[in-house]
Amino acid sequence: MKNGWITEAAAGADKSRGYVILEKPDCRKYLDDMLIKRFWPEIRKYLKETGYGYSPEKEPETKFKLSYDLRRTLTFMLLNGGELFYRGTLCCSLSGYMLRSEFFLDLTEDNEPEVLFEILGNSRFRGNPPSMIISKNMPAGFFQILFDVGAGKGWGLTTEAMVCEKIKESIDVSVRLHEMALDGIILPDDLSEFLSLMYEVYEAY
Repeated sequence: MKNGWITEAAAGADKSRGYVILEKPDCRKYLDDMLIKRFWPEIRKYLKETGYGYSPEKEPETKFKLSYDLRRTLTFMLLNGGELFYRGTLCCSLSGYMLRSEFFLDLTEDNEPEVLFEILGNSRFRGNPPSMIISKNMPAGFFQILFDVGAGKGWGLTTEAMVCEKIKESIDVSVRLHEMALDGIILPDDLSEFLSLMYEVYEAY
């Protein structure tokens, strides 16, 4: 049967969950091979070159992403002393890709309020402003500001090499941002440089 994979997948599904996810086997394999065999070696190289801890250290797992078409994702991270400061998620479908970049900025309570206000309210980020949480029991990360950006293109408008370049740029800028605030403080005099660098990520998307 042409669509026998649908019947086979449905029959083997865990019916106790109340839903069934169907992924065409050859399409899933194609996307997983794209992520693991073609993109992951380049991503791992970029992560290792930073000198920071990274995850996963071994072959990554791909995951299903709920959408109107079949999509598979690969997530990778950078850490400093076990603390996450960057997370990237590459999502691929048969029609195109999407790259999501999350940068976590940990700041101490000693920062000037004006610095926080300008980061959160800067007009250059108004379409997708950063968010902030306060953790009173974490002095080094009393303020955590999250920058979350993402965009993609159809395969007819990009190439695998161009996708790799976007990933490398995202990793490089995040490392530079992290190193500007290693002590948990952004001085008012350094704020303009920080925002200009952060905007490179926003502008790239």
